[in-house]
Amino acid sequence: MLSSSRYGWARALEQELKGIVGDLGGWEVLVLAATSSLAEEAAFRAVLQEQAGLPVAALTFGLLHTIPRRVFLPWTAFALAMGVALGALYEVHGGALVAPVTAHFLINLVNLRRIGRCRSEATGAGTLSAGPHRV
Repeated sequence: MLSSSRYGWARALEQELKGIVGDLGGWEVLVLAATSSLAEEAAFRAVLQEQAGLPVAALTFGLLHTIPRRVFLPWTAFALAMGVALGALYEVHGGALVAPVTAHFLINLVNLRRIGRCRSEATGAGTLSAGPHRV
């Protein structure tokens, strides 16, 4: 997150996400960013948005990026906003997935690389010990 250098809430969110994702190598970041962006955009845009419309797809996207803890509220809000933005890209490009998949991939790539470099406040190390690799 680009805001983590300025805001404590962003640093806390970054640390929590690091605990969920664990340590990822460069190839793992690329594969996770690519597969998640392609799968999510196919599901939310090409299927759900086509059937139920942009508002339903964006809201569902945001809600499925919810973890019921206060520290994750900014992540959920960001996902909701991105659901609207990615859905709008899909519509502007006539139902083609290239633009939303590319945007989603770049967002995931930047965030996963950033999370992989976040520092543990407890240890002062460059990364936390590897946790479970789940997203």
